[in-house]
Order: sequence, then C-alpha cells, then structure tokens
Amino acid sequence: MTSLGRTSTALLLLAAATVGVSRPARGYVRYESATGVPFAWKNSCVWLTAFPAELPLLTRDQTSEAMAAAVATWSKQNPTVGACSYLDLRLTVADASAPVPAAANDGMNIIRVRTDTWCPKPPNCYDLAALAMTTVSARTSTGEIIDADTEINAVTFSWADVTRGAPTGNEQDLQNALTHEMGHLIGLDHTCSLSGIRPTDQNGNPIPDCANASAAVVATTMFPSANPLDTNKRTLADDDVMGVCGIYPVLLDPMACPPPGPRDAGTDAEPPDASADTPPDDATGDSESTSPPKDSGCGCAVPGLGAPAPAALLAAALLFVVRRRRRR
Repeated sequence: MTSLGRTSTALLLLAAATVGVSRPARGYVRYESATGVPFAWKNSCVWLTAFPAELPLLTRDQTSEAMAAAVATWSKQNPTVGACSYLDLRLTVADASAPVPAAANDGMNIIRVRTDTWCPKPPNCYDLAALAMTTVSARTSTGEIIDADTEINAVTFSWADVTRGAPTGNEQDLQNALTHEMGHLIGLDHTCSLSGIRPTDQNGNPIPDCANASAAVVATTMFPSANPLDTNKRTLADDDVMGVCGIYPVLLDPMACPPPGPRDAGTDAEPPDASADTPPDDATGDSESTSPPKDSGCGCAVPGLGAPAPAALLAAALLFVVRRRRRR
C-alpha cells in the first residue's frame, strides 16, 4: 500500500471519528499475480464499450442506463471517488446494429448481455449460478491490466430495475450486479472468501470467510453474493472507496489517456491451450499459455447456488499475461 493510501485510510478514520461513529478497520482486496504483483490499469482513463440488449423487463435504453450508472460509480465523475481518485472510466454505447464481439483478450473492453447461451464456446460453459462474468487480463511482470470484459447472464436470470418494481420479486437488479462487476474490472477482488482460500487485504490481514463476515463486509459492493431485489451494491461502501482511491490515488495520476485502439499482440503470440475447461480467448503478446483450472469466472452468485471456484490463470513466458475470472 502506498503512503498516500495510508493517508487516505487515516482521513477516512478521522472522518468517522468526527461524526462520532465507531467503525471497524477497513479493508479491500486486489487481484494479484501468482508472485504477488497487484493488478491495475496504468493510464488515467479506461475506455469501455457497452452493448446493451432488449430484455423482457428492460428496454435497451434502460439496460444502457444501468451500464452507464455502474461504470460512473467507480469513476472520478462520482464526487465521492473523484475526491481521492484520478480513475476516469469512459463508456461508449455501441449502435444497436453493431455486432457484439466475444469477450476476448483483444484490448477492447466490453460490457455485454448474454441472452442466447451461457456457453460461449460449447461444450465449455460458465457456472449457471453466476449472475455475471468479468475476465481481467494483466501482465504478471508489472500488474498492468490490458483487457477486461464483463458478461451478464440473462440466460439463467431475470433482470430489472427493481427500483421501478419487479413483477415476481425474483428479479436481479442489473445496475446492482454491474456495479460489483466494475469493481473487478478496475482490479478489486472480493472482500471475503467463499473458497476457503484466504487472500489478504491491503494491510496484510487475511480476509474473513463469507459465512463469518461482519455486517460491514457484507455491506460492501465487493461482497460476492446478491439476493433478488438487492440494490445495496449500487452505492460504494467505505471499503470500496478506499480500494479505488488506494489503487488510483489522485496525487499519482499518470496524466495519460491514449485513445482506444487494438493492441499489438506481438509476433510470437500463441493461442491458449484448447483443452482449457473455461472458454478460451486469444492470448496476447509473447505468451506461452497453460491449461487453466476450471473456474466459474467472476462476480457474484445467488446465495445457495454455488460459490466461486479458483481463478483461471494463463501463465505467460515472456510478457507474462495472466487472466483472472471471477463470478458474481
């Protein structure tokens, strides 16, 4: 954690004391390589392209609005985030006639809705208990995130803006789920563990098991579970704000915002092993891929329907590209 991150922590704790509220120590968890290198975007801005869809309970415009609101929550356009973070997430909405690309390690960061299949490359399927899948690709040597894609599961689940009502009460709130996914997109992992593996937070403390998590942890946007009609994850908790501001502190703004464009894969790029259990995407750079373990991707699960399995890793030989999938 940087000295600025410690300063931000102190300021948050001071603010809590000022209003007379006793708060537990705050924590956030970052994606890391196998050697402990934390992941982050290296430029001031991140370009995203949304491919909204018409859903039974949401118009295309409403789907687009949910995507935009989720993105803005983690960006400096949110005054709470902008007070301490430089991160600028810039969203473009594709035309309705535009073909929807696959989620791939291609330098194009997309948000899309899957309505036809949750098996992008049959017979390989994502976990049916996953509300959404976010795949983050980064260079393990530097931690630089080079690609991130989010897919929403509209095959298994019914989506709505539940603040406007939901017909059966079993609908998931789209903005709620997407806000959680955007936390993964910027490099944050879950605030508790469902797998028994205990990563550490920014202070080096093992995170709690989700079953024993405190009310403060359950209230975070990055808590890996969501009930129907839940909207709590639309708004960042203190832990979440500390995460985005600790990774992207305003005083360390690189002041670089290159325009979006395809990334050079390099002359020795190789595709991942076709035997991988998860739907493979194209590897990038001078990489040598290995078969990742079966995983459920990224995001938040519906309670009782399953828990995230270990993240998929593609170990790279030269550029060291790693992919992490988390399901929600």
